[in-house]
Amino acid sequence: MTVKERLIEYLKDEKIQQIDFCSMLGVSKAYVSSMSNSMQPDKIKLIAEKFPHWNIKYLLTGLGNRYLTESNIDPIDSYKEEILQAKNEVISTLQDMIKLKDEEIVRLKQEIAKNQEKIEKLQKTNEKLVFNKENNSLLCSEKNLVP
Repeated sequence: MTVKERLIEYLKDEKIQQIDFCSMLGVSKAYVSSMSNSMQPDKIKLIAEKFPHWNIKYLLTGLGNRYLTESNIDPIDSYKEEILQAKNEVISTLQDMIKLKDEEIVRLKQEIAKNQEKIEKLQKTNEKLVFNKENNSLLCSEKNLVP
């Protein structure tokens, strides 16, 4: 049996007219009738996308089951939903972590500003202190400062 014959077999099973099939794939109306013994990769991809329950291996070679079942579906396909859900959970967790990081950055900037103010006050105080070399002590140039 040829690829063309197997394709026609699928179409008969699913009661799809050749002209409707061609329209679904966006190919010429004569695509099926003019098929040779092979198919172009882009057409195979279109068929796999439009008819995910068809076994493409069977369509091309005649080997295996005609239709995909739970036991012969590609394991990756059977986990697509779980993978997508896990991906979304990871994205959500990362977004939460970014939010926490941003909040911590704001807090640290505020703390830096407060510490900068303290440093400036200490520098002003330091400018008013005078070191007495004779008795190794600090003297205040203003009475209200205590060394």
